[in-house]
Amino acid sequence: ASVVVKVLPLLRGELQLSSVALIGPRVHVVRTPAGAIDVRGITPPLGKTSSPSGDTGSAASPEPSRPAAVSIRLFELKDGRVRFTDLSAQPPLDLELRDLNLEVANVSLTHPADFECRFTLFSGQPNVRVEGRVTPPVDGKPPLLEKFRLEMDLARLHMEELTRAFPAVKEM
Repeated sequence: ASVVVKVLPLLRGELQLSSVALIGPRVHVVRTPAGAIDVRGITPPLGKTSSPSGDTGSAASPEPSRPAAVSIRLFELKDGRVRFTDLSAQPPLDLELRDLNLEVANVSLTHPADFECRFTLFSGQPNVRVEGRVTPPVDGKPPLLEKFRLEMDLARLHMEELTRAFPAVKEM
C-alpha cells in the first residue's frame, strides 16, 4: 500500500490525498447461512461490536455531523483478488474475481467519483470491464450510479469454471 498526503490542506482541517494505491490485496467475503456478511480478517467476531467502555449508547440521538473534509484524487487497486462465498445458497456459490484492477478518480464523501474496473471472471485472462460514476448519499438524497457500462468477453469463458460456480448451467 502507498499513500501520498498533501500537507498544506491539513492546516485547514482537510485531509487531501493525492493518491492511495493497494497492490495485490486478497479479500474473501462470505455470506453465512443466516445471511450475515463476513469479510474474512476484517469483520469483528460476534459480540465484539460494543464500545470499549461498555456503553451501549445514550437515549438521546446525537446531532448529525458534517462529513469530514476528506478527498482522494486517485485511488488504485492493482492485481487484487476477491472471492465471494455464499453459504446461504443451495448449493453454495463460490465466485472469484482475479487480476482485479480498479481506478477511482476524485473520491470524496460529497462529490461524484468516476471509476473503471477490469478483472478476470470464469476465464484465464481479463474479460470484464466496468465503468461509471457514483455519487454518495448527500443531504438526504440516495446514492446515484450514472454512466454505468459493463463489457464482458464471453468468448474467453471457461465453461468448467462457470459450471463449478453454477452447477445448474451444466444441465442447460
